[in-house]
Amino acid sequence: MKKYLLTVSVLLAFAACKKENSEFEIAEVLTNTKLVGTMNIEQVKSMMTDYAGFRPLVQTDISLYSVEYNTVLNGDGIKVSGLFVIPANIPAQTPVVVYNHGTMHKDGAPSFCNTSNYSMDIGMCYIFSSIFNCAILIPDYIGYGISSSTMHPYIHAESLGQTSLDIIRAYIDYTNITPHATPANRNVVILGYSEGGYTSVALHKKIQESNYDINVVKTYAGAGPYDVENFVKEVLLQDRELSSNSISSYLWVLSTYISYSAYVKDYGQIFSEADNEILVNSNYALGYLAKYPINLNPQNLFRPEFIDAILNGEDTKFSEIIKANTLINFVPSDSLILFHSEADSWVYVSNTNNAYSKMKSKGAPVRREIIPMEENKDHDDAISEFLQSTIFNVFTTQVFTSKY
Repeated sequence: MKKYLLTVSVLLAFAACKKENSEFEIAEVLTNTKLVGTMNIEQVKSMMTDYAGFRPLVQTDISLYSVEYNTVLNGDGIKVSGLFVIPANIPAQTPVVVYNHGTMHKDGAPSFCNTSNYSMDIGMCYIFSSIFNCAILIPDYIGYGISSSTMHPYIHAESLGQTSLDIIRAYIDYTNITPHATPANRNVVILGYSEGGYTSVALHKKIQESNYDINVVKTYAGAGPYDVENFVKEVLLQDRELSSNSISSYLWVLSTYISYSAYVKDYGQIFSEADNEILVNSNYALGYLAKYPINLNPQNLFRPEFIDAILNGEDTKFSEIIKANTLINFVPSDSLILFHSEADSWVYVSNTNNAYSKMKSKGAPVRREIIPMEENKDHDDAISEFLQSTIFNVFTTQVFTSKY
């Protein structure tokens, strides 16, 4: 294995020297790959206890690689990690898939996954790769895997879009230096749910606004907080106890904007005196869904003056930050499908409805799929329907059989 890793490093250096007219701003995006497992067709089928109807569609063995690559956070370089799921023989015309994971604890990084240790959505990526014979690229994001010493910039559009873009560039490096590898198709399909849905739209935007020779075929985005500007205000207007997961994720966003977007208010100016006393003892460690015995009603958790200043626009710095991380003003030139459940009590369906209305009014090729309220599917309940809807849409629109 050490010999293999050394060979990868040498080939990377050679490839960087060879490409005099490289399109890459970073000479070596990919820095390391490691084979962590393989699965044959029967092993993939054995995973599909909940999706037995899809078993006849499985068509190829897959290999799993943990990867390390370079990206950028607020102008500074940082090494991050992720996972490649690569089928045995990829047709040259098949688009690459980028899967962006949702909100998770620090120990859930995709790069930690292998053939026996994987979450439900990563397992679906294994199945998806084998069914459609496509490479799937799964970024950990900054703050997970090898970059776990850095706090994850949660719902931070610029860094999430960049990290996901750079895993595509890392895969292009991989196919350039790996003998007999099918050259990377520059057409990509993007999908993700929750924070992954948000990241998918951020990646779509980043690709569209970049100069790289990469084309978005279709994006499937589920239950993401695309309208941060409005969503923050909706949360602050709530006068009831919210779930502990909801509150912890909202505080994670707040800590991100303090750490990475130069929001200047002190935590003592934000939280009620009683709640601030609890949080100061934790050193304001608000990331990764950390739970504390604090008020779950926003009216009691936050100081009234903090809430009022955001609602009436007097807190201009915070308004600037949430506007910069709002994605509904983006106008995708390629197909975008937005998926959400009306009963979502964590990420409100208004995020999807507002994104759809704003993008559609500007002529964007956007579509939405809404699970009605009466089906009572909350945020976590709806992810399996999102994944099944995505597979069905891929089949019916022939995303992987069209020639690009």
